Amino acid sequence: MIYFKSCPRCSGDRTVADDHYGKYLSCLHCGHVSYPTTAEAKPEPRRRRTFVAGPEHGLAATQALISSLRLPEHSPAPIPNP
Repeated sequence: MIYFKSCPRCSGDRTVADDHYGKYLSCLHCGHVSYPTTAEAKPEPRRRRTFVAGPEHGLAATQALISSLRLPEHSPAPIPNP
Protein backbone atom coordinates (compact mmCIF):
# COMPACT_ATOMS: atom_id res chain seq x y z
CA MET A 1 0.00 0.00 0.00
CA ILE A 2 1.29 3.48 -0.84
CA TYR A 3 0.51 6.58 1.23
CA PHE A 4 0.90 9.62 -1.00
CA LYS A 5 2.63 12.74 0.39
CA SER A 6 2.70 11.39 3.94
CA CYS A 7 6.43 11.52 4.79
CA PRO A 8 7.04 13.84 7.77
CA ARG A 9 10.54 14.68 6.53
CA CYS A 10 10.10 15.44 2.80
CA SER A 11 6.34 15.09 2.17
CA GLY A 12 7.09 12.22 -0.19
CA ASP A 13 5.23 8.98 -0.80
CA ARG A 14 5.56 6.14 1.71
CA THR A 15 4.98 2.44 1.38
CA VAL A 16 4.22 -0.24 3.96
CA ALA A 17 6.82 -2.97 4.24
CA ASP A 18 7.50 -5.73 6.71
CA ASP A 19 10.34 -7.96 7.78
CA HIS A 20 10.91 -10.42 10.61
CA TYR A 21 10.78 -7.52 13.15
CA GLY A 22 7.35 -6.29 12.03
CA LYS A 23 5.74 -3.68 9.78
CA TYR A 24 7.19 -0.26 9.01
CA LEU A 25 6.63 2.70 6.70
CA SER A 26 9.43 3.64 4.32
CA CYS A 27 9.61 6.81 2.22
CA LEU A 28 10.26 6.19 -1.47
CA HIS A 29 11.96 9.60 -1.90
CA CYS A 30 14.24 10.16 1.11
CA GLY A 31 14.30 6.70 2.74
CA HIS A 32 12.88 7.86 6.10
CA VAL A 33 11.61 4.88 8.12
CA SER A 34 8.95 5.05 10.82
CA TYR A 35 7.33 2.35 12.86
CA PRO A 36 3.58 2.45 13.49
CA THR A 37 2.53 2.39 17.11
CA THR A 38 -0.08 -0.02 18.36
CA ALA A 39 -2.26 0.15 21.45
CA GLU A 40 -0.36 -2.66 23.12
CA ALA A 41 3.03 -1.03 22.46
CA LYS A 42 2.14 2.29 24.09
CA PRO A 43 3.63 2.80 27.54
CA GLU A 44 1.34 3.38 30.46
CA PRO A 45 0.94 7.02 31.46
CA ARG A 46 3.07 8.06 34.41
CA ARG A 47 1.28 8.85 37.60
CA ARG A 48 2.05 12.18 39.18
CA ARG A 49 3.65 12.22 42.59
CA THR A 50 1.91 14.20 45.25
CA PHE A 51 3.86 15.96 47.94
CA VAL A 52 2.43 16.76 51.33
CA ALA A 53 3.46 19.93 53.09
CA GLY A 54 3.13 19.98 56.82
CA PRO A 55 5.10 20.60 59.98
CA GLU A 56 6.89 17.25 59.67
CA HIS A 57 8.09 18.16 56.17
CA GLY A 58 9.28 21.72 56.76
CA LEU A 59 12.60 23.44 57.28
CA ALA A 60 12.69 22.71 61.01
CA ALA A 61 12.28 18.98 60.41
CA THR A 62 15.05 19.02 57.81
CA GLN A 63 17.41 20.89 60.16
CA ALA A 64 16.61 18.46 62.98
CA LEU A 65 17.36 15.52 60.70
CA ILE A 66 20.68 17.01 59.60
CA SER A 67 21.72 17.79 63.17
CA SER A 68 20.86 14.24 64.28
CA LEU A 69 23.20 12.71 61.69
CA ARG A 70 26.60 11.75 63.03
CA LEU A 71 29.12 12.45 60.32
CA PRO A 72 32.72 11.31 60.71
CA GLU A 73 35.22 13.97 61.66
CA HIS A 74 37.98 14.43 59.14
CA SER A 75 40.42 17.10 58.19
CA PRO A 76 40.76 18.34 54.63
CA ALA A 77 43.63 17.01 52.58
CA PRO A 78 46.67 19.29 52.57
CA ILE A 79 47.32 21.28 49.42
CA PRO A 80 50.76 20.45 47.99
CA ASN A 81 53.17 23.34 47.42
CA PRO A 82 54.22 23.70 43.80
